[in-house]
Order: sequence, then C-alpha cells, then structure tokens
Amino acid sequence: MGLESGTTPYTSVATIGLVGGSLMEGPVGRKLIQRRALPPENADDAEDILIEDEVHHKRSVHGYAPAAYQIVIAMGSG
Repeated sequence: MGLESGTTPYTSVATIGLVGGSLMEGPVGRKLIQRRALPPENADDAEDILIEDEVHHKRSVHGYAPAAYQIVIAMGSG
C-alpha cells in the first residue's frame, strides 16, 4: 500500500487479530454450547473414540522422511 517497510505494522495487526480471536473464542463457544443445550454425555464417547484412533493409527519412523520432504518442498515453493 505504498509503504516500504509495511511488513512490521501489518504483522503486528495480524498478531493482534489472532490474539483477539483466540480470546473471544472461549466465551463465544461457551455461550453457543449453553444456548443450544448440548448434552455433556458426549464426553465419555469422545474418550472412547480417541482410544480407538490410537489403536488404528500407529506411528512409525517410515512416515517421517516423506513428511519432511513434503515440508521442504512446500517451504521451497512458498
């Protein structure tokens, strides 16, 4: 927008927006949950789902090299 060193104010404004959004999401989410009267009984089901995901998706060393290559390619092209 005509500023040679405009990255500094734009970066700070973006950071303020991210922090502001993060601070607002907690109270807004709580209000939405209370307004829609979502039942808390889903918490037990969510724990079972997480345990099932851990069983089905085991990590191994073989997946790290391709992921690292993809990250390097993405960083290089960006």
